[in-house]
Amino acid sequence: MAPYAFEAFIAELLRLDGCSQVTRVGGSGDEGIDVRATAMTGKPVVVQCKHVSSKIPPKQIREFLGAAVSEYRDGFAIFVTSHYFSANALEFGRRHGIILVDMQRLVSWLRREWSPLLEH
Repeated sequence: MAPYAFEAFIAELLRLDGCSQVTRVGGSGDEGIDVRATAMTGKPVVVQCKHVSSKIPPKQIREFLGAAVSEYRDGFAIFVTSHYFSANALEFGRRHGIILVDMQRLVSWLRREWSPLLEH
């Protein structure tokens, strides 16, 4: 699956979760945010999508936090990967309130058994 298709797939999952104003902004010039949306509660949602075959290192979580911090405030900052996160990336993301979605959680989200929007 191409990165664009993965971002579009995540955007569709957000729509299914009831988000509005879902916009895919990934690609050149996305400033670290691939998808923006508004949750049913009115809170902002910002998402970074990584369709990769290796673990996500903490550096990528730090970069996403820098890009997202001014936009998600009391909303949702979600980092989605088609693989897994390193232990240090998990610890950093959790410490900073980033919702981390790995391959297992992504499958649960697709099956409609879980949603990152239930994390707040």
